[in-house]
Amino acid sequence: WTGKLTNELAEVDASTSPQSEDADQRIAGDLHGMCEKMSKLSKKIITAPLTVIFYTYLSLVTVGWIAPAAVYTFYCLGMGIGWVLQRPAAAALQRLQLREGEFRRGHLTVREWAEEVAILRGGAAERRRADEGAEKLCEAQRRLAFWHAVVKAFSDAFAYYGSIVNYAVVAAAVFGPAWLTLGAKKPVWTSDAGQLASNVSEASFYCLYLVHGFSEICSLATDLADLRGYSRRLARLLAALSPSPAEQPDAGAAADAVGRRRL
Repeated sequence: WTGKLTNELAEVDASTSPQSEDADQRIAGDLHGMCEKMSKLSKKIITAPLTVIFYTYLSLVTVGWIAPAAVYTFYCLGMGIGWVLQRPAAAALQRLQLREGEFRRGHLTVREWAEEVAILRGGAAERRRADEGAEKLCEAQRRLAFWHAVVKAFSDAFAYYGSIVNYAVVAAAVFGPAWLTLGAKKPVWTSDAGQLASNVSEASFYCLYLVHGFSEICSLATDLADLRGYSRRLARLLAALSPSPAEQPDAGAAADAVGRRRL
């Protein structure tokens, strides 16, 4: 992914006029970060849905409809809230990348115009500008760290409370009315104490693995937020490098010009 996308972006960058001052940073840094996040996400995206599907079936035939319904409702609510929290986290990452580019360009400008700055005695002004850029960069890093902590805490909290959902489901199957266990091949409740313990252990095992599958998906919230931030930056780069319709050559006008030259 990294090599192919880098070659594509470098080709576009080389074939157009320089409209983005930090295109090299986005190609070298943002593209690498996006591909790294995609590689990390792809592993869990492949395995987690298979785990959810498999243990959804086992919990349905063991406990009844209440098990997948409760777990699905709980985690759909959690993923919806997590998706909302990802937006400020993605914006914070995008702002951080922007501040890093500005800070880097400031140093390059001073290096390129060092002689002029020295002649005009602008060292103090450039130092103040660099300090302001560093402060903005640190503020962007603090904001990103804050939103990463919020998203991570929310994901971990949902993973923790998922075990409580498991116990609630098993308790409902044992002590609740019979209609809660519709779909189960055999009810969890039985008068035999040994068989009851075995049924509760089996039902709890399947429900916990179902919860674990959803927890793996929810744990991707931070990486998804970073992926959204990198994608937005690269999308803006492509928009800046792509020529506008007004800049594209008119085939008809070019043909007329060639004809006039021949005449």
